[in-house]
Amino acid sequence: MGTEEYELANGEIVEEEIYLGKVVFDHEPKYVIGLSNRSTDLLIGTKLLKNKILTIDFKNNEVTVEK
Repeated sequence: MGTEEYELANGEIVEEEIYLGKVVFDHEPKYVIGLSNRSTDLLIGTKLLKNKILTIDFKNNEVTVEK
């Protein structure tokens, strides 16, 4: 879709590519905006979690998403 500038936690300004993609989440196709980064991962926003309960258990390395 293009590029956007973002400020990192250390204050550095970077320009990264953004993409429009489709994912299946909770058995439904959803269009999402993805942000590239310097790793092999693609970041997406948290709008997918609207009306969900997200629990992150760092001690046991577990993530759950509930309706």
